Parts: sequence; structure tokens; C-alpha cells
Amino acid sequence: MTLKEKFEKNKMLTNGEIKIADDYAIEFGNWIGKNTISYHNGKFRINTLTPVFLTSEQLLEQFKKEKELWAR
Repeated sequence: MTLKEKFEKNKMLTNGEIKIADDYAIEFGNWIGKNTISYHNGKFRINTLTPVFLTSEQLLEQFKKEKELWAR
């Protein structure tokens, strides 16, 4: 089952909201590509002078802060 099918089955998102979610996911993926340099043992190393390792959830929170999006 695709993600869209799961959303539709649970009546979670409309088509417009799915487009927004897709755009958001793409922007987040691009941001990760620009800001991380490696992945090891479940953590990403972000591109800083001092090594900083973050989980996927921590990266998402960092992305939201930088893009001034709502936090969970």
C-alpha cells in the first residue's frame, strides 16, 4: 500500500494536503543532503566544524527550527 493510499484509507489528508506533505518531504530531503556529511549507527553527522551527531527525529526538529516551521 502506498503512503497516499494509507492517508486516503484513514481519511487523514486531502489531495492538496498530500501535495504539501510531498513538497515538505522533498525540501527536508534536500536540506539533509546539504547539511549532513555522513550516516553511522543510526545518526547523521551534520556539517559543522565540531562533530555533531543527530538522530532522524533531531534532524527534523533542527530543520523545523531553521525553516521556522511548527515544532511537534
